[in-house]
Amino acid sequence: IHLTQHDTLTGLPNRSQLHEHLAQALAIAHRRQQRAALLYIDIHQFKRINDQHGHAVGDRVLRAFVAQLQRSLPGDALLSRHAGDEFVVVLPHMDSVGEAASLAQVLLNQGEQTRVDGLAELGLHLGIGISVYPDDAPDPESLLQHAETALAAIRSQGTQGYRFFTPSMNARTQARRNIETDLRQALSRRQLSLYYQPKIDAGSSRIVGAEALLRWHVKGQELYKPDQFIPVAEDTGLILPIGTWVLRQACRQARLWQQQGHRIPVSVNVSPVQFEHADFHGWLEEVLDDSGLDASLLELELTERMVMSRGDASSKLLRRIRQRGVRLALDDFGTGYCSLSYLKHFPIDTLKIDRIFVRDVIGDADTATITTAIIAMARRLDKLVVAEGVETPEQAAFLRQAGCTELQGFLFGAPMPAAELERLLGEPA
Repeated sequence: IHLTQHDTLTGLPNRSQLHEHLAQALAIAHRRQQRAALLYIDIHQFKRINDQHGHAVGDRVLRAFVAQLQRSLPGDALLSRHAGDEFVVVLPHMDSVGEAASLAQVLLNQGEQTRVDGLAELGLHLGIGISVYPDDAPDPESLLQHAETALAAIRSQGTQGYRFFTPSMNARTQARRNIETDLRQALSRRQLSLYYQPKIDAGSSRIVGAEALLRWHVKGQELYKPDQFIPVAEDTGLILPIGTWVLRQACRQARLWQQQGHRIPVSVNVSPVQFEHADFHGWLEEVLDDSGLDASLLELELTERMVMSRGDASSKLLRRIRQRGVRLALDDFGTGYCSLSYLKHFPIDTLKIDRIFVRDVIGDADTATITTAIIAMARRLDKLVVAEGVETPEQAAFLRQAGCTELQGFLFGAPMPAAELERLLGEPA
């Protein structure tokens, strides 16, 4: 009986035992007219530990993590392993909701201090979704579901910490489910397309590149905006087939333009889910081979977090990509945690100054100073500098004066279908 009710790796009660215990806890709370809480804990991006160090090490980390949490739990709380790197704490009676928040904060701190011999600092980050009985739900299943919904709200923002369930989360969860259902059909129904936003040379104002941007249209109308559907695609893994399709389409288009005499690099945004996948390099090679595109006419746009998150592994992958001739750009530069001195470790060709800086560069003296310094140092490191989100002639003039190489934004053209950009390329400069 013990084996059927307990997880073999950690010795904790398993999912079936959790439901039994939770039902008992709610019955007691009901009888005493007290509150109870359920804390749903997830280790953010735990898969990376398994991928980098192997499952045996991953198992050691999970056991150490459990030991760490158990030190902090009150005597009447139950910790169980719900699935993989997901755990549930039942707090059977509370005098106030604040007790659940206090415990969540303690667990966050304890969990992040997990250590395993022979491994450098793990830096585990947790998300904890909290639901409260009877405020949020009267039964175990709903309570668990609401705590999962609160956790999903944390994940959707790419952050860690804890969140209490609120009814409005259900509407958001349902909206995400609708997007996921539609997204599973979008590729086969040919609803996805690429639009291209021109990049212009800061000196000559000629079009010297384009960024490929994913759009989702049905009957000529935009069904969902990218910031609505791309996070769902990443959470569900659908970004992998969609991302490969985007690469393939962008390379085909760049090849067509190349054959027409327009040798302009096309930039493609890469999702962290793609970049961290073991097969990403293989997919990239296959797409380039199939399209026949000169590799120097493809540029991959990566974020600072992606480049720095895996240290040496990222550096090796980037060097392999760069050796093939593909260009590499660091997107949203200045908004993450990448220092300019760190750039020497990565073969980055281009820095894209984030639109947040560009927006305030005229009205805010501090922003202007920072932007000028970033451009100057990037040029000293022999990087191209692209400013995105340029919307006014004043912003463009400032960025030109500061030494920006290329400019991109509505001032020079919104994202447009390939045929429209092709027409612009055919016009005399």
